[in-house]
Amino acid sequence: MLSKVYPFLSALAQNNHREWFESHRGDYDLARKQVLQFATEIHTTLISFDASLSVCNPAKSVFRIYRDTRFSQDKTPYKNNMGFWFSAAPKGGVGAGYYVHLQPGESFIAAGIYMPPAPELQTVRQEIYFNGDGLEAILNQKAFKKVYGALEDHRLKTSPKGYPKEHPHIDLLRQKSFVVSKLFTDKSMAASGVVKQIASDLGAATPLVSFINQAIHLGAE
Repeated sequence: MLSKVYPFLSALAQNNHREWFESHRGDYDLARKQVLQFATEIHTTLISFDASLSVCNPAKSVFRIYRDTRFSQDKTPYKNNMGFWFSAAPKGGVGAGYYVHLQPGESFIAAGIYMPPAPELQTVRQEIYFNGDGLEAILNQKAFKKVYGALEDHRLKTSPKGYPKEHPHIDLLRQKSFVVSKLFTDKSMAASGVVKQIASDLGAATPLVSFINQAIHLGAE
């Protein structure tokens, strides 16, 4: 399914300049077409775990391959990866969701929310303050622990302002992000059942995504 994607990205990593890209645009178009199909199939399967994703358009979920180099010392014009993001958050809004990253030797999936803006982070912390047991229960679910183990550690060194250090869920309140991820080898990405596997693994994070989005959206009302 991704037979054109990984060879193209490998070559691009060695030839990351406009002349090469333009002379291989046909290869890029074929690779992007496969990624779009891949995203569509994962989306179709993932909806069975998270019905809120029915609002997503897979064709608009794939990221551009062009890098924004305006404020970067690295002026290479293209990303060495392709990926897509599904979230029920409204356009321009903030919310948790699901990400698939395709890159030779560095493919992974992720779910949750990374470094949300202060207002949204505050609403999530408020939900944890009052309902930390609910989040702990999600993080201890068998399916979740089997796929992800635990949240990635993005914690403050101390308790956030306004929250007591002795709170029973202070470690969760210290989190600046609520993200989980899982690596995939190139071989596993080429397996015949990869769509089902990725959708199932992302589905294990649906309770986490729902917890975050409910906190953000309820807090915004």
